[in-house]
Amino acid sequence: AVVEVRSLVQQINAESIGRAQTSLRSRRLAETAPQEARALFREFPTFNVGLAYYRIAIGAAQMDNKFERGLILCEDAHKFLSHFPKLHTPASQGEFQLNRLWMALSSRSYETAAKSAAMCQKLFRDGTNNWFIAREYEFLLKMHTQQWHEAIALHELIVNHSRFLSQPEQVQQKWELFGHYVKLTAGTQQASAPTTRKKAFAKILREIPVYRKEKVGYNASLLILQYLILASRGNQKGLIEKSESMSKYIYRHFDGQHDRQTYAFLKALTILTNSDFDLEKSSKKAKKYIEQFCSHERERVDESQVLPFDMMWEWIRKWIETSPKFREVRQTSKKSSGTTS
Repeated sequence: AVVEVRSLVQQINAESIGRAQTSLRSRRLAETAPQEARALFREFPTFNVGLAYYRIAIGAAQMDNKFERGLILCEDAHKFLSHFPKLHTPASQGEFQLNRLWMALSSRSYETAAKSAAMCQKLFRDGTNNWFIAREYEFLLKMHTQQWHEAIALHELIVNHSRFLSQPEQVQQKWELFGHYVKLTAGTQQASAPTTRKKAFAKILREIPVYRKEKVGYNASLLILQYLILASRGNQKGLIEKSESMSKYIYRHFDGQHDRQTYAFLKALTILTNSDFDLEKSSKKAKKYIEQFCSHERERVDESQVLPFDMMWEWIRKWIETSPKFREVRQTSKKSSGTTS
């Protein structure tokens, strides 16, 4: 039984790790594997079989983006572990708390996510890989709940940690990107668009996405951040150029993934630019995409969504409405349309 159930765990892991989109095989496995594992668990209710069952069931819920189901399973797994006090370890407890953290974040169950983040701090040893992963989701939680000062403090803690430089290059780059996001959010509470920190943003605006598979989430996040910075400055020329890059990126990386929220958000931004920043016109043209990226619990929150898509969309709308530069563009566009007609 242990061999069978562990084989199912390996299959789930092989299908879920590093995949942005769920394949047909993954969906089938997400349906059948938990049923097979549960049947084995009922027949052999041992610690090893039970542990493997919960790993499979939670992994399947993750693959299917069934976050509420996954949260229930995490609670059940916690109760299961309590029946084996001499066998379970902080690592096994932390595994389920980490899953609970990001699924709660993805389903906007922020209170639950905060509790799991606190538990992860207790269960994972400072500076371990899982500790860094848990702190990443904690950072995203603080950003999604607009705890700007706490997010800044956490970012400083991570990048100054003694083991930060031993983390993989993509992890370090991710946290560097997070740093630019927190600098941007620091200015959003001002009456006018945040135009400070020009030197801090100059480098990130020049960065060009590297089209490698492991950097897909980073690339989307980079393009979005660049668009936010340019929009906050009223830089129409820069936004037009950035939209062209976005269009190429969408064509290259979202083939067959048009149900993704990231795809919808990027499409809405390109439509906004192509509509000469006319909010009414672009809202009508991008209606289905706006509805898509505003819907909750659709997909996992990761570095491609450092801030909620609906929040960023509203910020961009606010900057366009209040910036004299955007007002001039809209007026010129309307005069051109009137002359043509």
